[in-house]
Amino acid sequence: MGYKVLFTDLDGTFLNSKSEFSEANKEAVRKFLDAGFQLVICSGRSWRSLEHFEKQIGLIAPGRYGVAFNGAIVYETLTKKFLYEDTMENSVGLDIANTLLNYEADIVIYSGDKLISSKETDVFIKYRDYTRLPATIVNNFNEVEGSIIKVLAIGENKKLKKMVEDVAPKLAGICGICFSSDILLEFAGPDVNKGRGMMVLADHLGYKRDEIVAMGDQGNDVQMLKEAGLGIAVANSVPAAREAADITLEKSNNEDAVSYAINKWFLS
Repeated sequence: MGYKVLFTDLDGTFLNSKSEFSEANKEAVRKFLDAGFQLVICSGRSWRSLEHFEKQIGLIAPGRYGVAFNGAIVYETLTKKFLYEDTMENSVGLDIANTLLNYEADIVIYSGDKLISSKETDVFIKYRDYTRLPATIVNNFNEVEGSIIKVLAIGENKKLKKMVEDVAPKLAGICGICFSSDILLEFAGPDVNKGRGMMVLADHLGYKRDEIVAMGDQGNDVQMLKEAGLGIAVANSVPAAREAADITLEKSNNEDAVSYAINKWFLS
């Protein structure tokens, strides 16, 4: 039957350390799409942040899709129509955000396609620029209205790990917690994960599990790697991603790992 669709993480997997697509990855994607395969970026970023990258590799087109916010939103790249959405109740998101303010980290709320913080720190400004998203500073998080997609803590890894130890027991069943990088800790709905978002789209498009390849490198990729017919961790992956994957490549995100996978498992 063979593989028909590739779900790939973006940062640390598809992009190099300069947050760029290598020429080899671009060329592989062109051949991949021309051959009729489906490519889906599956990221912790928002759909609005992903658009910048989707444009570069020809994914803003009819019949192309994306998975954003670690699986909370599945959408059409051209129309931005949501096929699936899993947000938190406002009160739940605010309780989480306010709890996290007790720790030494920058706390950011994602509401819609906007970043919200209670402090305009250098860390927040750098993160805002990284995401390319509009941002709002509020005096108090309780001013935030509407549904909340996720809450993000930005800080030193050891301090974020201490945060998890403290709050995870209190938030069990209320939200899901995962690292999307060493310095980014994410809190979303209890059922939100990339694996769920991936399978929602796969079911919508009629793909069977054994037709799916997934690639990733971080803790937020674990469920996606487990759910896919073939889960591939890149060489720079964290231990949890390596353990979840069927295969760990010797090539990193700086060594055209996506190009290698496309050529080996789809175009060979």
